[in-house]
Amino acid sequence: MRELVIGLMAAGAFIYWKGRDIRARMTLSGEGWDRLHPEVKARALRVLEQAARQGLHVGIFEGWRSRERQASLMKGGTSWTKDVDSSYHRWGLAVDFVFLDRLGRWTWQPEGGRSDWEKLGRIIEANGFEWGGRFRHFDGPHAQLPLYRIAELKRRYQTPEAVSWA
Repeated sequence: MRELVIGLMAAGAFIYWKGRDIRARMTLSGEGWDRLHPEVKARALRVLEQAARQGLHVGIFEGWRSRERQASLMKGGTSWTKDVDSSYHRWGLAVDFVFLDRLGRWTWQPEGGRSDWEKLGRIIEANGFEWGGRFRHFDGPHAQLPLYRIAELKRRYQTPEAVSWA
């Protein structure tokens, strides 16, 4: 068996790492996944597949975010958007890829350190995302697909809750 196997089923996703089922660590169902733009979903899955082929053990930690979650991240200093609705996550146009350690737990400090983030960043960019590792505040997990400008989305929909990409 390969070290990391990622699959997608109608009910969601599964991950096997070194023969161990760690599906609970990554779920591709629920509001955080469902409210993503279809193109973001498709490209994010390609990133997972390509990362696995290169030996990087990653999963999707977060996709769409509620107003409360975004506000909490801003208050905690881990999101630097100018306001809650300026995050691509709020509009379903961003995901965060995070590494998995040997026990299948999320880790922001991969074994390969910055080199692993750089490898993941190249994969993210090759799939058309803007990578947060190039931002002024390094945000290695972040990948956003700028299909629309935030200002345009705000004008058209006023609030992310008004958007349905389905």
